[in-house]
Amino acid sequence: MTDEQPYAFPQEKKARNNRYQNENAYLKELKPIFDNAGFEIFNCNPESKCDVFQYMPFNDAVDDCKGGVPNEPFDTEHYYNKDLQEQHFQQNPDLLNLSELKTIYKNDHALGTK
Repeated sequence: MTDEQPYAFPQEKKARNNRYQNENAYLKELKPIFDNAGFEIFNCNPESKCDVFQYMPFNDAVDDCKGGVPNEPFDTEHYYNKDLQEQHFQQNPDLLNLSELKTIYKNDHALGTK
């Protein structure tokens, strides 16, 4: 991609410029809904013109969302070992267990919030 050919195929660059401005406006309208639901979105493109979401470097975003998943290489040996599972939960105490997740789900649906 170059200034002379901004895409990997023949296309004028100006063909979609208004689309991104419109999408940014739509995202501004949606942001309070996302915030109210506790749904966080980050912009991982430092050159993006989207000003709705806070910038976060891509690698930081991956680290944030992967939670307790260890860095590669990911060793699956003894993956079903109960001791390994207990060790994982001790290292990551903020994780929800399945019964907690079911309770949250049931409560949200009973209250009509989801």
